[in-house]
Amino acid sequence: MLAANVSVGSISAAAASGADDYRGRCVNCESSARQYEHAFLVSKENGKRIELTVHTEEEVNAVFAEVVALKDHQVIPVPFDYLKDGCYARAHRISFLLDQKGIISGKAFMEGKIYYDAPKQGEMGWSYQIASVVLVKKGGQVIPYAIDPSFFAKPVPVSEWEAKLTKNAKTKITRQYFTNRFSYDPNDRDAEFVNYDDDRLGDMDSTNTNLSRALYVLNHPGMTEYPADGALSICRGPCKEARQYEHALFAANEGSQKIDLTVLTEEDANTAFAEIVARGDIPFAYLKDGSYAHAHKMALLLESKGIISGKFFMEGKIYYDTPKQGEVGWSYQVAPVVLVKKNGQLIPYVIDPSFFSKPVPASEWEAKLTQKSKTEISRKYFTNRFAYGPNDRNAKYVYYQEEAFNDMDDTNRNLARALYVLNQSSGKK
Repeated sequence: MLAANVSVGSISAAAASGADDYRGRCVNCESSARQYEHAFLVSKENGKRIELTVHTEEEVNAVFAEVVALKDHQVIPVPFDYLKDGCYARAHRISFLLDQKGIISGKAFMEGKIYYDAPKQGEMGWSYQIASVVLVKKGGQVIPYAIDPSFFAKPVPVSEWEAKLTKNAKTKITRQYFTNRFSYDPNDRDAEFVNYDDDRLGDMDSTNTNLSRALYVLNHPGMTEYPADGALSICRGPCKEARQYEHALFAANEGSQKIDLTVLTEEDANTAFAEIVARGDIPFAYLKDGSYAHAHKMALLLESKGIISGKFFMEGKIYYDTPKQGEVGWSYQVAPVVLVKKNGQLIPYVIDPSFFSKPVPASEWEAKLTQKSKTEISRKYFTNRFAYGPNDRNAKYVYYQEEAFNDMDDTNRNLARALYVLNQSSGKK
């Protein structure tokens, strides 16, 4: 059984020093960490004294919600629902986040032959399990609590975490102990790290990325592997909602890229279209430029609704007669594309309020924008939602690029101003 003594009261963050100081260096947290009481967690297995901050149950419940939100992280999501492997990478990422909040955590380790019956993934077998540990003051006592969203919906006493993961009769535990937050796996049990090791942080990120992909495949029946070229992107912020929809792999016209999209009814697509138009923060009426920024913002908004879209690009010399802005010419046009199930078929639909009052089949969008006889299309293709302009046609992005975000915002803001000037000069208020 995981056992520990907790020494409280005689040591504070400001007073602790010398050989017994296991705090190490926080990450952006030194000042905030000192607002908390500190205590030593003493691991009975190896006698190590691990200095942690002490918190109320309310404080750890609040930070638990932020930990859970890591599963939807825009860059590297943490796959808490993938139980076959990765506890070391998940626990390390949790500790890193807690550090940023001024919460100095530790780690609880169990080694041996551990078996666990997962409701959806079957029986698991591990050689060890790890959880991040915080100290909670409750009823006059300081109790080590585990933060592990893979198995619990809230922080729980370490004893409860241990009991749940060892209830299978076949389980045999050979070693249990606590370490400071810098230990990554059992190989570090006797290490004296006082900071995060760069190699372990790198492994943490790559492991969470790879297991997020494995979880994605697991949650999509019929899919046997995550494409090696990264064309099938990890579902980001809205993953939870996105999985209420059917998904399909849509083959691009050019190249071998396949794009993972959610499948909507026509009613769902119409609703999403109306919500995008209602926002009023994308200058759809400015037709001379900006389709790339409009489309990127729409893709992001669709994703916030749990709808994973793609992009439809047309390149060439495109001319179009607008009712109020005269003839405009573009070297390309781009718009978000979704899949709509209609009469048993999956049809790519374009969402583009600049030219239509509702979602339309991609073929109809293409026909409208290429109706002038002098228009010449040199290339047309589909991409995933992360492509920003034609230069990204062969990119293997699996998340949104920061530079594209910045350009999207600047472009939409500048073209909204240009549209305002255009409307004023034409007498439109």
